[in-house]
Amino acid sequence: MSNAENFCRECGAEVDQIGGTGASESTSRAGFSNDTTEQVGREPTAGERVDTEPAADADRGWFDQYSTTVWIASLVFALLTFPIGLVIPGYFFIKASSNSSVDQTPLEVWTVVLLGIFGIAAVELGGKKGAKILWGILGAIVALFILITIAVA
Repeated sequence: MSNAENFCRECGAEVDQIGGTGASESTSRAGFSNDTTEQVGREPTAGERVDTEPAADADRGWFDQYSTTVWIASLVFALLTFPIGLVIPGYFFIKASSNSSVDQTPLEVWTVVLLGIFGIAAVELGGKKGAKILWGILGAIVALFILITIAVA
């Protein structure tokens, strides 16, 4: 068995072979049973994301993560904010290349597209919660700006 096959593709946990050469039974230290890929009472580790969305939401179409719309929007943002904006498509390319993009929700993806470097920082540091906090801060700044504009006028 090669070195890359010794780790679970889902969680990265080391997998041990049981039963000699060519045995199909394997067990994982991550808490998977021998017969199925179902979890056996394993708690998520620190920093690990747990998918809580139903499978029916998997097809979101135009606004799905890393859809054509997302790539076009990131390229438009990159052109409008050149050269700093080139970080956005680069970030998406790195996430897609390393297969870590499956963990992101559409909220996180669009936070990165629309809020640029601040969005990347929020999503990388706080995930979905970080994206929500950043949108809340942006909403408060816009509301404050509107109130100041009304007060001055």
